[in-house]
Amino acid sequence: MSSPTYTIAAPPAPRQPPPACARAAQPAPPVDSATEVATAPPASFGNALTRLYAGLVLLR
Repeated sequence: MSSPTYTIAAPPAPRQPPPACARAAQPAPPVDSATEVATAPPASFGNALTRLYAGLVLLR
């Protein structure tokens, strides 16, 4: 009587980490309002004109 033959399967491939877009987003650190104001870009005349124009367009 012949002995049965067995096929040995290859081991499963190691798990790959999920892509960056699928990972959970890291929570943003809390923003201190004083720091936010201190790091804001300085106001300029062009910036003021742009805001004024945008306000006038919205009021139209």
